[in-house]
Amino acid sequence: MERRLVKGAVYGFLIGLFLAVLYVDDSVQVVGSGGGWTSIQLSSRSYLIALLKPAIRLSLVTVGVLLASEWYARRSGRLTSFLGDFAFAFAAVLLLSVVILPLLFGLFA
Repeated sequence: MERRLVKGAVYGFLIGLFLAVLYVDDSVQVVGSGGGWTSIQLSSRSYLIALLKPAIRLSLVTVGVLLASEWYARRSGRLTSFLGDFAFAFAAVLLLSVVILPLLFGLFA
């Protein structure tokens, strides 16, 4: 079980990092008092932190889903197949990370 959790955490982190690279901007747009706007480039440290936040969150969500699936499998007394676990974890993480968590926390905003 521990190996599965570590793999889930690493894969969740990598997928979150790839998604963050796609969706997190490296600049901030600031609206001036006259209605105009300007774009400010983020420093490397700020951009790296902005990339790591959703990656770490997705990693933690993945570990939580894997723990829940393991708990459910032990509670129900049946051994689930690898494909069934993979499909359940994928669907749950996709639902949480794409639909629910961005609405609650503004992960990619």
